[in-house]
Amino acid sequence: MGVQFALVTEPPADHSAVPTHRRHGSFWWPILAGRCPTFGPGGGSSRLRSLLIVVVGLPLLLPLPVSAAPGQTAFRPIKGSDSITLDYRIEDHKGDTHRLRFSLPVQTLQKARARFKAYDPTELQRDADAEILRQTEAAIRQLQGRYPRATFDVRADRSIHWSVGSPLGFEERQSALYDQRLAREVADLRANYPQAKIESRDGRFSIQAPDESQLRSIEQRLSAAQGSANQAVADYAMQVQTDVDRDAQDIHAQIESDLSAIQQRVQDLADGFFRERLYILNEDRLLRPDYARIARLAVDDLVPVAAAMRQWTHGMSRREALGHLLLFIQSIPYGQLEDRRTDAGFLLPALVLAENRGDCDSKAVTFAALAHLLYPDLPIAMVLLPRHAYLALGLAPEPGDQALKLNRQTWTLAEAAGPGLFPIGRLAPGSSAKQGAIEALVPLFH
Repeated sequence: MGVQFALVTEPPADHSAVPTHRRHGSFWWPILAGRCPTFGPGGGSSRLRSLLIVVVGLPLLLPLPVSAAPGQTAFRPIKGSDSITLDYRIEDHKGDTHRLRFSLPVQTLQKARARFKAYDPTELQRDADAEILRQTEAAIRQLQGRYPRATFDVRADRSIHWSVGSPLGFEERQSALYDQRLAREVADLRANYPQAKIESRDGRFSIQAPDESQLRSIEQRLSAAQGSANQAVADYAMQVQTDVDRDAQDIHAQIESDLSAIQQRVQDLADGFFRERLYILNEDRLLRPDYARIARLAVDDLVPVAAAMRQWTHGMSRREALGHLLLFIQSIPYGQLEDRRTDAGFLLPALVLAENRGDCDSKAVTFAALAHLLYPDLPIAMVLLPRHAYLALGLAPEPGDQALKLNRQTWTLAEAAGPGLFPIGRLAPGSSAKQGAIEALVPLFH
């Protein structure tokens, strides 16, 4: 399955003509869905930054060759009203048959099914869309309070359109300025030329003067007065434009800041969405189960299983007991978990045991949680490869063991996937061939 999300903000449009400024921005959140187990990245572009690019990939492995013996010889679940008893028969490497029996509360299994479930991208899209709209409308309400001359609109396509216009009564103010300036000049003319008669009607002037010289002088001064009045109007319009430009720049900066904040909040929402469902995003924005957290949460659930394992392995050395635990986990029937609608490609440890099935990473985490209960001081990690996972144990390697040196620690490797039964220190041939393609070492218990 491949899933990609992108949050994009369109850049603001160019300034419009005087005296109005307009800007717009928009969000969109596309979903590209693929299918498991092939994953492919998609892309998008933004002048800010992409909020989130997620490619979902869970390591899976085809079944390994089956050994003739030993392993699980029988499995019987016994359902009770509030618990389920799991009864296993296991043949060890010496040919001895052992019984491993324990009970898990039904509530534990129900909780496990609810904790980690199939990832539904439409659910995240719906939550993100609602959050984007809510945050955007809240930001616009604040902007409208600060800039009453501006108008904002969030349209159906989530584009944000806004404009800053001239002040209320702008045209009336221009007309009044012109009339006031011209009236003062005409009053001066009448005072200077008392014998002349100067009248105005519908924006036109009529002049009567006692001689031609006086008439021309009045006309020149009247023309200059009109120019002065026009200049007063132009100065006022320029001041208004300056104010509009300043408000437009302030709004633009505030919107950019608001969009960035919204972007971060939506990313936090997405991260929380995944965290709540026990997924994790790594540095490469790859989405996978949060193996470490799942293993830690599983510890309490598996206490009855660990108690049964202690009875089985009583008196054994650490390595021998871990070898028997590995045999138990390996012999759980292998199954590729690909139905994204039901198991999300991964089962929590309690469900691996209750359903008696699992794939490489599900069984590896189950082993790790049980091994931690048996030996809390044992460092355990999981090695991720393309479409596969195996274990790295903090045991001193013995001669012939396959080991991994990383981060100043030497790890003894172990294969949990099955159905091939390999002792601690030995990987399946397919895993050994892929050791050069290790993608990550995920610490489960330190």
